[in-house]
Amino acid sequence: MVRAMPGLSPELFSELLALWERLREEFGEDRIAGPFVPIVGECYGESGVPKVMFVGKATYGWDASPGMSLGERLDQARAFYEDIANNRYRPTFWRFLCRMTGKIHGVVGLSSSEQPGWALERLIWSNLFLIGAARSQPGKALARAQHDLMGKLLHYQLHTFRPDAIILMSNEYEGDFVERVFGTEHKRKLPGVLGPWTDVIDLSSIGARLYWTRHPQGWPNPEPEEQAICQDIRAFFTRA
Repeated sequence: MVRAMPGLSPELFSELLALWERLREEFGEDRIAGPFVPIVGECYGESGVPKVMFVGKATYGWDASPGMSLGERLDQARAFYEDIANNRYRPTFWRFLCRMTGKIHGVVGLSSSEQPGWALERLIWSNLFLIGAARSQPGKALARAQHDLMGKLLHYQLHTFRPDAIILMSNEYEGDFVERVFGTEHKRKLPGVLGPWTDVIDLSSIGARLYWTRHPQGWPNPEPEEQAICQDIRAFFTRA
């Protein structure tokens, strides 16, 4: 069984639930998904291992049953992880996360695996937006209605779980929001990347590095970009 912990506090979950209820009334119950609870693998933070947080855009079609507690929603997310680990749900996004987790362990000289269950125990999965749309990605109005709380949630995750590397996959989606949350003072291009763009932002306040890259869906040859990110994480994590 894949084990995981919630990636937000009970207080933040209460705020998320209240916002979800309000947005269901505003946008219509049939158009709103979630709320999704970000989760942290039980083996995250092992000694000598880079702590990696993956941030997507948003879930969609997530069960919107009202009245579920934080624990029940965490169980729901764990069940989803079990589906991934047992190859019942393996889209490109999850193959990328599992592959990158194994590669990052490999480049720092640790035993590694690309098996989904192994990888999921060792990462944080979160999203820019924890309230999604029922049948697509959230549009501008739904995204902007979440900006304040989602910024607060992301800051909580960064300062509570202290990742060494954050890999954000967004295709420049909501770029202004990303830049407000993470800043742009130390933003630069990842060197050695010939294909899709990847920006690097040094987050000096928590001693981390953010890799802002495209969503892996429809990416025909991600290997050079993946390797460049892994090598940069290695150099950053093992720096003197």
